[in-house]
Amino acid sequence: MTSTYSLELVSEINKTEYKTTLRNLVEEFSCKNESYCNMEHTFCSDEEKEKCSCYKAYIYNNDTDKQCDYKQKKQLTAFLLELFVGFGAGHFYRGKYLVASLKLVAFIFGIYIICLFPLTAKCVSDCCDSDCLVILVSIFFYLCACGLAFWFIFDLVNFGKNNYKDKNGYKLYSWKKPK
Repeated sequence: MTSTYSLELVSEINKTEYKTTLRNLVEEFSCKNESYCNMEHTFCSDEEKEKCSCYKAYIYNNDTDKQCDYKQKKQLTAFLLELFVGFGAGHFYRGKYLVASLKLVAFIFGIYIICLFPLTAKCVSDCCDSDCLVILVSIFFYLCACGLAFWFIFDLVNFGKNNYKDKNGYKLYSWKKPK
């Protein structure tokens, strides 16, 4: 008796799942027909049945006038590249090659300056008996290091707050869940 009851229960659950699946397919199909959601990277949203929605990280591209054909760069990727690789890697990722190249050159110059600071200070003190010149060289090296550190932190904050846009002027895809 127990097995017959469980078979009937399973059969009833399968009928309900089948009806629900069939209803969802019909609604999805009619939504696609009515609102032309047959494009790549789109789906019929549950909230507004007659409107197409873009998949995650795809947006409307103003340049091509096509719906959901532009994949945004990810904020988290840019932030992590800038944090762990540094030297403008986040800017390279978002397609801003001039800023990225300037930052790369500045950081290479900065590392060169920081590594050569002891040698430069020793040469200056040996060549000139003036302590004033050694102090000026030290201040120059210190300001360069502070400037590079400030630029690094400034970029991290801006990538973290998603203040940067990609090369086409679109905001980076936020790591926060949409509301």
